[in-house]
Amino acid sequence: MVEEDVLARRGIFREDNLTDDAAEAAALAAGAEEVEDSSWQKKLRRAAAKYASTRAGVPVADGDADGAASAARAANPVVFLELEAKGKQLPSGGRVEIELRRDTAPRTAENFRALCTGERGSVKLGPKGRSSSVKLAYAGSPVHRVIPGFMVQGGDIILGNGTSGLSIYGPRFDDETFELKHGEAGAVAMANSGPGTNSSQFYITLGRTPWLDGRHVVFGRVVSGMDVVHAIGELGTESGAPVTAIRVCKAGQVEAKPN
Repeated sequence: MVEEDVLARRGIFREDNLTDDAAEAAALAAGAEEVEDSSWQKKLRRAAAKYASTRAGVPVADGDADGAASAARAANPVVFLELEAKGKQLPSGGRVEIELRRDTAPRTAENFRALCTGERGSVKLGPKGRSSSVKLAYAGSPVHRVIPGFMVQGGDIILGNGTSGLSIYGPRFDDETFELKHGEAGAVAMANSGPGTNSSQFYITLGRTPWLDGRHVVFGRVVSGMDVVHAIGELGTESGAPVTAIRVCKAGQVEAKPN
């Protein structure tokens, strides 16, 4: 198997239209130290946590930052992807459930949530008179890159081959935070073409990938169906091309259970 650090330096998570020079520059940035959040960012996160806990119906005292954070984590949305692989039987009906860390990366989490539900409908792309309609939804999109023991990548909702993508905010949006890490299998993060180029492409890790910390925004984790992700991981190759067609056949948000 190709060494993981070599894969990272080859820009394996980049969108494929990135130039080789840009890919190398992004790879070399992998070792950059993470900058600590400024005080105003910390205050903003505490305020967001308190707001989320209030929406969840959990009272939090002004000075109870830990309580606010715990309540906000409890209020995080959970979404699902139902996957199918041509000619293969996936475990658990191919269903993968993902907790979105809205308490830490709210903007990135909302992008993924809305693309799971498809609630934003369609948008027109291209010049007037020759535009085409693109549905802002993961349902029907392929898993275009799978590397055994490393990652499963999808989310190209335009061309489906890893060269495009579209967020609910437009073609690209900035890196929100690098607070969450690639510490274990099941981390869900944004694929990109370098700093500030997030769109709709994402990946799920099949193991620890700490060399990606500080380069890709982690915004969720698999909470159910990791057996499905590992089964899909076995359908990959060192080049990343799956041995069979894999796609998201259905996606949505899991309804929160009443307290």
